[in-house]
Amino acid sequence: MPAKSENQRKLFGAALAYKRGESPDASDKVKEIANSMSEDKLEEFAKKASSDNEFVRFVTAFKEAKDKKKKSPAWTRKKGQNREGGLNEAGRKSYERENPGSNLKAPVTGKVKKGGAASKRRKSFCARSDGQRKMHNIDCSKTPDKRICKARRKWKCASQMPTINVSAFISGYTSN
Repeated sequence: MPAKSENQRKLFGAALAYKRGESPDASDKVKEIANSMSEDKLEEFAKKASSDNEFVRFVTAFKEAKDKKKKSPAWTRKKGQNREGGLNEAGRKSYERENPGSNLKAPVTGKVKKGGAASKRRKSFCARSDGQRKMHNIDCSKTPDKRICKARRKWKCASQMPTINVSAFISGYTSN
């Protein structure tokens, strides 16, 4: 049915021109409308205004279809990330939905029994994350808000920076 206003008529006229190849450079909105409708429908909508409600139904359906577009998974957005580092429960569940077969567990944050499974998990994580930290040359004392630094704090990893025994270092040179 014809457009309800002059602006709508112009919009559908531009979409029709784009569809026919008469106007190669068009806005994203015009391209989206042109690709979602047939040329006959675009011609109908580009006509002068009338009192029919088909246009309103089209716009409503167009908006609903746009709203149904899939959002990115929670683990890649703030919603699934913990402010203190790592993923929160929503982020872990989202990751598991996106990657079937994965089984992410919460970080080991409490006291653990020496030699137990949780202790081994913490030791493994701390070793891997320390390798990442070193590879990317991250100094957690200078940039504590980096995600790797937050995660290491959350997991209660022993050291943030490698320590050097200065006295042993100096005594090695002075004993000659």
